[in-house]
Amino acid sequence: MLPDLDLERIADPSMRAVIVRLLNVVETLTAEVRLLREENQRRRDENNRRTGEQGKPTVLPQVQPKAPTPATNHSSEQERREPREHHKGGKRCRLTISREQVVLVDRAVLPKDAARKGFAAVVVQDVVFRTDTIRFRKEQWYARSTGQTYLAALPPGYAGQFGPGVKSLALALYYGGQLSEARTGAVCWVCCATGRQGSPVCDTGGVAG
Repeated sequence: MLPDLDLERIADPSMRAVIVRLLNVVETLTAEVRLLREENQRRRDENNRRTGEQGKPTVLPQVQPKAPTPATNHSSEQERREPREHHKGGKRCRLTISREQVVLVDRAVLPKDAARKGFAAVVVQDVVFRTDTIRFRKEQWYARSTGQTYLAALPPGYAGQFGPGVKSLALALYYGGQLSEARTGAVCWVCCATGRQGSPVCDTGGVAG
């Protein structure tokens, strides 16, 4: 979706995972918007035809002729008829569990003869926005011979007021989500502002020196 977006430059793995999930959500929403636009256009064309107007012409894409498929050499009739076992990969095995939470049954609703039968596992996917406000303490040196002060450089991706995570989120919302510049800035500002000290919305993870 974003060829210029390099997720490997995001140092925080949790932030990188959040950006990947956001990109998946944006891609799904973009597909839904495209389908709704097509459905809206079909409704407009139908209304135009009923009122005597000409609808939007349907332009079929040019399809290149397919090359002839070479004949497959089957060794025997038995191999063609023998069914092959199909293995469907589970989606849950590809997910990385972030945390586990034990949910107990209310003892007041249990009958006296109820017997415990272990736990039933249910996997739920969610996204957590957590700010990462960092105060870098840049080491500085002074050389009397040159009269200059030497400061340590910030890690790669950190330049200006916002880090690589906020910049990646802004790119995903602006290009992938097709939000305007004003709305993209508003969303990023809310994500950063809700992580201030004392706010109940986000869990802040500031690093102070």
